[in-house]
Amino acid sequence: MTDRAPSKPRTAAYVARAFQDHDLHTGDLAALSGRSVPTFNREFRRIFGASPAQWRKQRKLDQAKGLLENTGEAVTGIGLAVGYDSTSHFISAFKKQFGKTPGQFRAAIAAADP
Repeated sequence: MTDRAPSKPRTAAYVARAFQDHDLHTGDLAALSGRSVPTFNREFRRIFGASPAQWRKQRKLDQAKGLLENTGEAVTGIGLAVGYDSTSHFISAFKKQFGKTPGQFRAAIAAADP
């Protein structure tokens, strides 16, 4: 992520693809980048403004939001699709991030759509 690393958009795309594998952890990405975990975390935060865990969580919730807006998939299925093993944990994280449960969010979209 320093001069030997790719640009921010390229790094973001790589990290997003890597995090699609829900078993891949920050330590794995640090090793792939040839950095220690603390160095990787520090550089990641400097570039993206969030820790890898925060960034990953935000991406998952943004993906879930898009699925709620654009599909009829059940909330449970969406939670599983974006990487949450627990529906209650998904609902709680979504509400904390967006101020509404996934069901409330979807209902608000339906009510606003004439």
